[in-house]
Amino acid sequence: MTLLYFSTPSCQPCKNLFPYVQEICSSRGVALQKIDATQDPSLVSQYQVTGVPTVVLLGDNGNTLFRHTGIFPKVKLEISIDSAK
Repeated sequence: MTLLYFSTPSCQPCKNLFPYVQEICSSRGVALQKIDATQDPSLVSQYQVTGVPTVVLLGDNGNTLFRHTGIFPKVKLEISIDSAK
């Protein structure tokens, strides 16, 4: 599994959320790809990102398993990853 983390350098909620996302991915063996939404418009378009922070959890075959835009409780991502395994 891979988690795409869309953010921008000026987004304070993105900065606050990232350490938790990083910790969760690391502890569960999920690859993490941090994407600057201002620098990669093709991925923003491909994954229809309309705001940041946005997380998209992809399965091994590339299908979307979980998606969320905005701040969310840490446990929500943990449960989503655990149930996708």
